[in-house]
Order: sequence, then structure tokens, then C-alpha cells
Amino acid sequence: MQEYVTYNVKHPVYRFMSYDQLSPNHRAFPTSISKDYEPKTFEEAQSQVVWQQDIKEELTTLDNNHTQSIIPLPRCK
Repeated sequence: MQEYVTYNVKHPVYRFMSYDQLSPNHRAFPTSISKDYEPKTFEEAQSQVVWQQDIKEELTTLDNNHTQSIIPLPRCK
């Protein structure tokens, strides 16, 4: 879990698109996707309920598919 990596948007939509010509209903969508925040660290993700649920779901899926196994660390670690 310490190798948690996030994707940072280099070119956010709001920098290249004008919302002036959009109706209020159509303006809501690009505004909502532009404001999504993705945690930068595992600690940030773990502190937010939405990400806690995603983490649990991912771990459950890995367990159900038998694609991971938890083993004890060697004594020197």
C-alpha cells in the first residue's frame, strides 16, 4: 500500500474550455469533473470515506480472485 500512485492531470479541462456558452444543466458536468480531487498519498486516501470504500472493495476483489496473499515479513524487515 505504500506504493500507492495517483495520476495528476497535467491539462485540466477548465483551463481550455469556456463555460460561458453552456446552459446551466450542461455547465454542471464539466464543472463537477474538474473539481474531483484524487489523494496524493495513501494516508490521504485512507482518511476519506469514499476512498476507504474503494480500498476495501479492491482488497476484497483481490482476495476473492486469489490474486494476492498476505504473508509475514522476514524477521529483518
